[in-house]
Amino acid sequence: TKYRFGTGSCIKPNFPYIPALSPDVYGFASLLGHSDGLDMIMFLGDFIYADLPFYFGSDPEDYRRLYRQVYMAESSRRLLRKVPMLHVYDDHEIMNNWHDQDSPPMGSAMTAYNEYNGHPNPSPPLPHRAYYNFTYGNIAFYAWDTRRYRTDWETEDGKHKTMLGEEQKNHFLQWLQDVNHTAAVKFVISSVPVTTGWTNIDSNHDTWRGYRAERAEILGVTQHVPNLIFLSGDRHEMAAVELESGNLEFSTSPVSQFTFPLIGKFKQN
Repeated sequence: TKYRFGTGSCIKPNFPYIPALSPDVYGFASLLGHSDGLDMIMFLGDFIYADLPFYFGSDPEDYRRLYRQVYMAESSRRLLRKVPMLHVYDDHEIMNNWHDQDSPPMGSAMTAYNEYNGHPNPSPPLPHRAYYNFTYGNIAFYAWDTRRYRTDWETEDGKHKTMLGEEQKNHFLQWLQDVNHTAAVKFVISSVPVTTGWTNIDSNHDTWRGYRAERAEILGVTQHVPNLIFLSGDRHEMAAVELESGNLEFSTSPVSQFTFPLIGKFKQN
């Protein structure tokens, strides 16, 4: 099966602000130049920044307004007329470093996310879930929800600390067992990096680096699944990593936000 797709995360309309240019999502304008032949774009989260430059409010309409700002941009319209886009969400669709499960404003944030980005995704295994999986030919995809079910990052790491939650993790592990016999290539979508290579304080609690026990459990299974590749974003820096499980990870970010070109935070594992 031939299937060509792109990945990326983190956009802020009109960043960087250039007074001489019309408001736009400049990263989408760049993507247009590389979009010929793409079957799909998998957007890896932080499609809006509800808390930057400041938090505008917790009503669903406050979140909807931010999605409209993205979709009204000329480059957004041109790109999406050309290439379909699937989504996972991350913290900035709610609030920075979100780990409070269904506490407010999660409900308002997810109402707007589903209206604009969630509902077009493949159907989840159960109603009112944001994680999902799909196949294209002999290529299988699983998109995690890494925000709604995670326990507080201050919880002591161990069997009771989770990013995926029991229901989602069990469904994922069953999916792994199934596709290991049917799919030639498998992609697992995580809004935050699986690698522990980012070592700054923020990474210590917000990425999989802060959930090492569950991470080890998952990698202990994926090491036996050939041709499984993790795709992630979030860090505003790119990395291509071979994990200790032998699986590859490609972390791509940002599409249209600030980067860390001179003070990179990634360190070799």
